[in-house]
Formats: sequence, structure tokens, C-alpha cells
Amino acid sequence: MSMSRDHTRSNVPSLKGSAVMLPWARPIIPPTSGSFARRSSRSGNPDDRLSHTNSTPVVRHLNRRASSITCRPFPEPMSSTRLDASTPRSDATSNRKSGPRGSRLSSSSSSICSSVKGPFAYICSTEIGCGSRSAMAPDAIEHRPCAILPMGSFRIDGGNRIVPLLNIPDELLEIRASLRQFIEREVLPIEDAHREEIQERGTFSTIREEVLKLRKRSAELGFYAIHMPEELGGGGLSLLDQVLLHEEGARTGSILAQIEGIFPVVSGPNPIHMDCTEAQREKYLYPLMAADKITCFALTEPGAGSDATRIQTRATKGEDGIWTITGRKHFITGGADADFALVFAVTDPERRAKGGITAFFVDADTPGYAVTRVQRTMSPYQNPVELTLDGVRVSDANILGQEGFGFYSAVRGINGARLQIAARGLGLAQHLLDRSLEYAKDRVAFGQPIGANQFVQGMIVDSFAELEQARLLVYQCASEIDEGADGRRQAALGKLVATEMVGRVADRAIQVHGGNGFMTELGIEAWYRDVRAMRLYEGTSEILRANIAKTLGL
Repeated sequence: MSMSRDHTRSNVPSLKGSAVMLPWARPIIPPTSGSFARRSSRSGNPDDRLSHTNSTPVVRHLNRRASSITCRPFPEPMSSTRLDASTPRSDATSNRKSGPRGSRLSSSSSSICSSVKGPFAYICSTEIGCGSRSAMAPDAIEHRPCAILPMGSFRIDGGNRIVPLLNIPDELLEIRASLRQFIEREVLPIEDAHREEIQERGTFSTIREEVLKLRKRSAELGFYAIHMPEELGGGGLSLLDQVLLHEEGARTGSILAQIEGIFPVVSGPNPIHMDCTEAQREKYLYPLMAADKITCFALTEPGAGSDATRIQTRATKGEDGIWTITGRKHFITGGADADFALVFAVTDPERRAKGGITAFFVDADTPGYAVTRVQRTMSPYQNPVELTLDGVRVSDANILGQEGFGFYSAVRGINGARLQIAARGLGLAQHLLDRSLEYAKDRVAFGQPIGANQFVQGMIVDSFAELEQARLLVYQCASEIDEGADGRRQAALGKLVATEMVGRVADRAIQVHGGNGFMTELGIEAWYRDVRAMRLYEGTSEILRANIAKTLGL
């Protein structure tokens, strides 16, 4: 029985076809640059390309987004008196000069505030306009962020206030709407048709051809490699932009918008592939970018999970210059369908992570390489595999980056991966919250909707509050990394908070739905089981806490 998708719909701008053809959706390399370009070039049939109703193209460099902090004065003078939270409302309003309550901010009197950085536009409510320290009088009150309002702003009663707003560029809003339409029109129908089969088998292998077609479609539209540099044919989006799109994909409730489908995190192009030689780009990276090949990241082993420096897989070089790799990997996402694997092996036991672990490209048809078993998990959608490497022989041409420095390559994209997971947590939490809210309004018990019950209200409000807090934190963490922060603390904090939050939201969603939430027909219990893994991969919650503690000097 397929669950209804009505609750996932949203009012988005009407677009021709199913999606906007993004500007970076083009052949990965020029036709004169190699054989792969000739293989991957499209027919150019205008009917195959989807255009926006407005002929103006989507801005290519969305990483050059208006993320600088702008400050606008309130449309009327405000008292410079700081109001304590305990100030009675009558006292607060008496400090406000006359003017229309709830007035919209004027965009014509904006100025640049240099005192704060992040994804939010800060609205200063000082009498002199911008509230930055450079513009304020010596005795003026410093910035006090007090609220974040999506895509708009209203007055804050009295006092010196700043109202930060998240300014999403129109181009990104257009892409986000296009992404949602693509998922709703092309991805969800396939998922709904095979939902029971996927849950029972715990794998997408039965619909592999359909999944591959969706990946190709995603690549054609420009969604598949939004996280890769534009010079390689990717979207070149900022991390904050990526977070917003990953969140939107998860909010639809689509499986393939999250788990190695149209947005590959592990089985597609990855920042680690930036270390490829030109020959490796031709053979591995460009086919990945075009969704013509699938890969897997073979690092984790039975005795080396969080402490990946303990891997035992060995690679030794013979007198003929050929490397022989022997070992076993497990928990390998996408390994069942991978055309090639990126295998990490110890090449210098004395140095290990400090120059003794090397990354090798290994084609799936290489003698000695085998997928030995599928590892079933509590998630109906995530079932990794175990790989065996028995005397696999490869040459120096298969080494990614520099010999001995594979571990450094392995952690290259970890900050982005952690925040992508956090974004998925935000989107799924919103999906589950939306469904809980709808159910609470529609389900009647004892003569009234169950949403009238304060206990049900409490669960929904708790989920709403935690989601809003996590969302703002993740956005800020992504923005700080975009602004040049080291990122280790931000990525760990964002993933920790968002993944812990979505677990609680999923639990409450089952409780709100009661017995129906426990049944497989609605799919709530499936997401409850699936989100549990978010607190494990790309750093367990405990590892993340330890990492954050180190950045605090502990």
C-alpha cells in the first residue's frame, strides 16, 4: 500500500517541464578535450531541455551570493534604551515613538554592516541607522541578535535591536522550486510504485535501471554535482546553498533525494576526487560527474570504524612495480552497484595516518575484488556491503593523490559531508513535523481533533522549536565555513545537533500518529528506523562531542 503524497506538496512557481535546466548542466569537458566528452555529449534537441518561463538564465555563480550582512534602519526612530526581558509590555511600548505597529522595513535605506558575518541580513534598530560598532556612538549599545525571520521583517518593540534575516537569492529559490518539482514529478512516482519491494528487500537493486535513469536525469538538469567546482562541470554552489537544497530534497520525503540517489554523497563525485590526475579524471571523475558510473568509498573495516587509522588492509609493492592489495572492508555504502571503489590500504605500517595510508582506484572487475555479502540494517533503505580484496593488483596509475597521503584525502570533504547529513536531518524533521501537524488536525477522537489535546500540542511544539533552533545553527555553521572558518567545530556541531534533533522528532511523530504511526503503511516507522543511522556515520555523536570539546580547549 503506497502512502499518499498530498502532504508533501507545496505551492511552487509554475515551471515548464519538470525542472529548470541549470546553467552548469552541460557536457563535463569540451568535445575537443577527450573521448569521454564525445561519448557524453547530448543531442542538443531543444525538446529534451527544459526551459524556465522567463528566458533569463539562472545565475551561474550562486556561491557569489548576497551573503554579506546588510543593515537597514527601522523606518522610524527607536529608543536607545535596552529593554530587559523582564520589562512589562506596557513599559516596553511606552518607550516606542509613535508609528505604525508592525511596519515593514524600508529597503531603500540600507547600509553595510561590517561587524557581523553569516548568512543573515541584520536589521539594526538604532537611532543613527546602522548599528555596527564603527557607526555607533561610544556609549551606544552593541549588537544584540534577537530574532530571525524568514524572508521578511517586522518591528521589535523598543530597545536597541538587530533583526537578522536569511536572504536567499531569487536564483536559488528558483532552483529549489525546480528541484522539488523534479522530485515530485519524476522521482516520487517510481518510489511509490516500488516502496513495499524496497522495504522488504532493503535494497534498490531491484529497480537499479530506474535509479540509474534518475541519476542521469539529475545530472542533465544540473542537480547531481551541485557540490563540485564549476570548472569541473559542477554547480560550484556554496556550502550554505548546498544545505538549503539538500534540506528541500529531504523535506519531500523522497528516499532517492537523500540516500545515494539524485544527490550522491558517497557513490558519486566527491571533493576527494579533486586529487585525480588528468588521466584519472578521464577514466573516473568525468563519468561520475555525468552519472555514467557509480563508485564507493572503501575505508571502514571490521576493526576500524571511528578510528580509521587502525585499518589492516595492506598494499605492498613488488619488484615489477605492481601493488598487491589484500584485506576486507565493511559498511561500504553503494558497494553493491559500484563500477569502481576507492580503496584505502596501509602502505607504510610505521607511519600509517601520518604518511602511510594510500588511496587506490580499484575497478570492480579486477581479479580478487569481490562483494561478499550485503549487510542488512535496521533501516529499510540503507544496506551497505562487505568487500573482499584478495591479491588485487594495481599500478601506480591507480593511486589517488600522493602515495602515503590517502588519509588526508579521506578527510578532505568531511566537513561538507557532515553538514549535508545535517541538512537531510532538517528536511526529514520538517517532513515528519508537517505530517504530524496535518494528522493532528484531521484525526478526531472524543469529539474533537487530537490537536486540541494539550499533550499532542506539546509534542508538536517541542518538535517545531527544536527544528527551528537546529536549522538556524546549521545555516550559520555552513555560512561560517563559506566565510573561511576551519570548519571542524562548525561541521561537528551542525551534524550533532541536527541528527540528534531529527531522532526526537521522528519518535514524536510516531507517538502523534499512535498505532497508525507504528504501521508500515504510512512510512513513519521507516523514517524512524532510518534516521537512527545519522548519529553513527561520518562521525558518531560521541566522536563529534569529543571533537567539539577539543576546539573548546578541553
